[in-house]
Amino acid sequence: MGLPLSAYIHRSVLTDANGTQNEGVNAVAVYFWDSVSLSWVKASGGAIPGVNVNITNFPPIYPSSVADGANVVLGATTDAAVTTNTTGTVSGKLRGMVAILSSVWNSLINALKIQIISGGDTIDTGNSTTTPLLANATFTGPWTDILNYSQISFSIFTDQNSATNGLVIQFSSDGVNIDHQHRYTVLASVSPFFGDNFQLHPHARFYRLIYTNGPVNQTAFRLETVLHPVSGIGSIVEVQDTISGGDDAVITKAVITGQDVTNPANFINGKMTPDGGMLINQNIQIDANNSSIANLAVGATFTGATTSNITASMIQIFLKTDQNCLVYLDQSQDGINFDISDRFEFFAAIGNFGINVGAFGAFYRVRVTNTGVATTTFFRLQTIFVPIANQLPRTLSQLGWLQTQINHLQDDSGFAVNNTPFGEMTTVQTIKLVGSLFPGNTLDTAFWTAVIGTGGSVAPVNGLLTMQTGTTANNATSLTTINNARFLAGHTNRFRAVVVLPDTGVANNTRRGGAYTATDGVFYELAGTVFNLVTRKASVEARVANGSFNGILGARVALDTNTHTWEIVYTAFTIWYFYDGNLLHTSSFNTTWSSTLNLPITYENFNTGGSTTNVILTTFGATILRNGQFIGQPQHFFQSGLTAGQTLKIGPGGLQGMLISNVTNNANVTLYDSLTAAGTIIWQSGAMGAQTIPFSLDFKGISFNIGLVLVVAGAACNALVLYE
Repeated sequence: MGLPLSAYIHRSVLTDANGTQNEGVNAVAVYFWDSVSLSWVKASGGAIPGVNVNITNFPPIYPSSVADGANVVLGATTDAAVTTNTTGTVSGKLRGMVAILSSVWNSLINALKIQIISGGDTIDTGNSTTTPLLANATFTGPWTDILNYSQISFSIFTDQNSATNGLVIQFSSDGVNIDHQHRYTVLASVSPFFGDNFQLHPHARFYRLIYTNGPVNQTAFRLETVLHPVSGIGSIVEVQDTISGGDDAVITKAVITGQDVTNPANFINGKMTPDGGMLINQNIQIDANNSSIANLAVGATFTGATTSNITASMIQIFLKTDQNCLVYLDQSQDGINFDISDRFEFFAAIGNFGINVGAFGAFYRVRVTNTGVATTTFFRLQTIFVPIANQLPRTLSQLGWLQTQINHLQDDSGFAVNNTPFGEMTTVQTIKLVGSLFPGNTLDTAFWTAVIGTGGSVAPVNGLLTMQTGTTANNATSLTTINNARFLAGHTNRFRAVVVLPDTGVANNTRRGGAYTATDGVFYELAGTVFNLVTRKASVEARVANGSFNGILGARVALDTNTHTWEIVYTAFTIWYFYDGNLLHTSSFNTTWSSTLNLPITYENFNTGGSTTNVILTTFGATILRNGQFIGQPQHFFQSGLTAGQTLKIGPGGLQGMLISNVTNNANVTLYDSLTAAGTIIWQSGAMGAQTIPFSLDFKGISFNIGLVLVVAGAACNALVLYE
């Protein structure tokens, strides 16, 4: 639009013929309207041009000129008063101009009645409508000239959604070609917010509006477009436009208010810190789709609904129940294919299950499977996604690496790691003491002794040893290592076996495996269908039944016919039982639980009560390991001359070496695994010839089980024995 008319005539347009102004600042001079030049001309010496304006309220003949008014002082702060309405004066000429300009002079107050045209808001009826549209129908407004308008407002009320980008506002420089356009999708008007409204600044001389309805007929439609000559606000730019320092800016002092996501009708004021920062609270949300309190049956799985985690950086899972479970967090790019799956074990006996997992895909879900032995009696699963989270250390090292510190290191069984005072981590070497695999199809009697009873069998087949009772009533089979596993104070021994049960229990049958003898030891036992943990001391047995366990697997373990690893770790006062590497139970004692800790590996499979059922026990191998070195610092004994039998040790031990010197002809040295000068010979020299040069023997720490006895017979010699 054009500028509104000025309310005054600037004196710069009232000049002499030569362009000068001699009246001084704001002084009054004599001017007249020249109809030839169509301009105001200053009268000089009373001479008036011959051709003058002929207006009825002007005299037909101009009188002589009136002298200029007194000049005001240059730089005065007030105007000189215009005190005359005489023809030929500026005031008079203004009257003439007013007549030319439709007689807007007010003669009562000697002032111009000039109306400043600021314009009025106009409804563009061509681009407005109240006619409802049918499904997918289109309203198209005409091209409208908006050259004299600064802003366009649109108000829309509809009871149906528009088509996608159904509102199009187009701009054109010629009313034909489309040079620029805006697209919007309009949603159905819903209380309490109702319709849409927005404003645009013109982008070209012409514009029009096109509205396309969605797939449902409208029953109410009100579209109004208002053209504004004067813009109500400063610059309006599109979102993608770059804001520059030359853009208009509206300085505001405002309260920031946001919509309550839990109650859209409620708006809440934002909060600021005293130094002008905005307080921001994380929108941490509980995901009801992946949370549950419904109990799970044995083997049942809770599967949460696929949920978008596009706003989360971390997913938190919290679980509490009374049965062991497997917890899975699946993540997906498309909500269909789950490309990442993290698996966690929940042990009811431990509880304290809360994990954080970084969010990677756009979607995720949580699954929980009950792996316990009964239906849960309570089940509390809660999943939370967190927009902002950081689990990294508070600082990095000087090289930019993660900086961490371990205060206490222990495994799932609670076994702690120890360091020396100099910061070295203590480690031990695991040594096999007794036991073996079962290669081939023949039992190695150098390591094992089998008892098969009547009709039973103990035989390996392709590396798998099978013990069968046979069908003879009350038959018994057993398998025992030749040697015992020697126990050393300050160390732990570990029985380990891989076992397969073809059933979960047979009436009138007992199967056992562990480190034990007929009078002492520790073992697993399946008596009928009852599973027990058993200790034996001087033929007195103590049992912990399935359902009373205290390990991370819970009070009960469900037996099956799969392959499992059974382990027993023992010291003089504590026993730990493991099932597939998980702590099943811990037993602690105030006194020794066995008369001896030097124990062999033993398996038993026997029937009772007249049973003739052929029951099977299968194993891939069994060993007893020591957590510690095989050879320790030796004890020594020096024998000079003959001895009929010198007992060097009572009980199991290890023979490391012997040094013999000053041998008399026919001297004979013998070492027995016994408590007397008889029994199992460990080593014998035979009759030696006389010699004075000493010689040594390295026995590599070979073990003896009963004791160690030295005999020097036939002739004298010196013998230094090294042993444990």
